[in-house]
Amino acid sequence: MKNKFVILLIYFISIYEISYAEKFIFESSKIKVSDNGNILTTSQGKVESDNEDLLITAEKFKYIKSLDLLEAIDGSALLKKNNLKMFFKKIQINNKDFTINASKGVQINDLENSLDIEGETIIFDRKNNILKATNAFNI
Repeated sequence: MKNKFVILLIYFISIYEISYAEKFIFESSKIKVSDNGNILTTSQGKVESDNEDLLITAEKFKYIKSLDLLEAIDGSALLKKNNLKMFFKKIQINNKDFTINASKGVQINDLENSLDIEGETIIFDRKNNILKATNAFNI
């Protein structure tokens, strides 16, 4: 009986981890698919998570399906659940470790607390709700 319980527990934990990852909906006039469907690139468009929590507008996007990694250049991101608006030169959304890495100059507006953060590199751990700023940053 214990073995069945452990197997069921592992099964439900693995389903929870898999379902936590977001899928993306792309809106762009130009979408290119390459590497047998593994890489998707766009220019001048929007990407929204399927749960509508994350909305990104940027000049360029690149999604690597095998890594579950979305990269965007020169744009902004709105994290609705966290009330954060980010302006970035480069951003990476990694659905495998649930992080957002923004670099090359980042500004974050905390819309709920009227707080602005500027830095060279900012990492947001979405699973644990932790925001880290590295290098020079201003609040």
